[in-house]
Amino acid sequence: MVKKFAVHSDVQYKTQSKYKNERAPKGYVPVLVGDEAEAEERVLVRVSLLNDPRMSELLENAAQEFGYEQRGILRLPCGAERLRWVVDEILKAN
Repeated sequence: MVKKFAVHSDVQYKTQSKYKNERAPKGYVPVLVGDEAEAEERVLVRVSLLNDPRMSELLENAAQEFGYEQRGILRLPCGAERLRWVVDEILKAN
C-alpha cells in the first residue's frame, strides 16, 4: 500500500495523490520512498533537483540496492523524511 502525505511547503516536492490518475506533470519525476520502518510513499520530485550531488548519492544507493534496471517508478532506499531533508538542503543552497 502506498501512503500519501501532505504537500511539502516548496513546490519542488509534491504529493503524488494530486496526480494519481494522471502522468507526472512536466518537469517532475515520480519517486517511491520508504524503508523498513515506514510505509512507502509516492512523491513527485522536480527533475532539476536530480543533478545535485546529495540527490546523486540517493540515486547511487538505489542502484546498489535495486540495480540499474528498475522497472516502473523509481524507488529510493530511504525514508520520506530523509528525502524531504535532502530536498530542503538543496533548496537552501540555491
